[in-house]
Parts: sequence; C-alpha cells; structure tokens
Amino acid sequence: MQLPAPLERPVRVNRRPYDLIVIGSGPAGEKGAGTAALLGKRVALIERDPYLGGASVNTGTVPSKTL
Repeated sequence: MQLPAPLERPVRVNRRPYDLIVIGSGPAGEKGAGTAALLGKRVALIERDPYLGGASVNTGTVPSKTL
C-alpha cells in the first residue's frame, strides 16, 4: 500500500460551522453551492483540483443532449 504524497502547503482549518458542505465543483455542485449561498446559507465548496467547474468544463466534454 502506497501512502499519499505529503501536502505541498499547510492546510488551514476553519472551525466555523457551515450550513452546507459541497464536495465537488461540477455543474451540480456549483449550482447547489451558489443557490444555497444566495439564500443566505454558509457554504463550503471542496474541490480536489486546482480549478473549479468539474471534468465537463475543463476537459472539453459536451453532453450529447445539448447537440
């Protein structure tokens, strides 16, 4: 079993509570987080990649129903 690589930068821990924690910034994650924030909720959006938008936005895939 291989251990994960050490973090490149220290992780900042936020101890304030959230109303919603969204894991993944794909289309559904971004929409859900944005809507909750507009409704006044405290939202944390967690993404493993250094950019937001998910695979469909960043790799150029287009859903077939939009063609």
